[in-house]
Amino acid sequence: MVRRLLQLYIGLVLYGVSTALFVHANLGADPWDVFSSGDR
Repeated sequence: MVRRLLQLYIGLVLYGVSTALFVHANLGADPWDVFSSGDR
């Protein structure tokens, strides 16, 4: 179970990093990323 949680956390971190790089590169954002970013 610890291994599965570690895989989950690593996957979530990689997803967050990829989303941040995608937005930082001025390529826009996915619809759910815009929805969760709020009014910045």
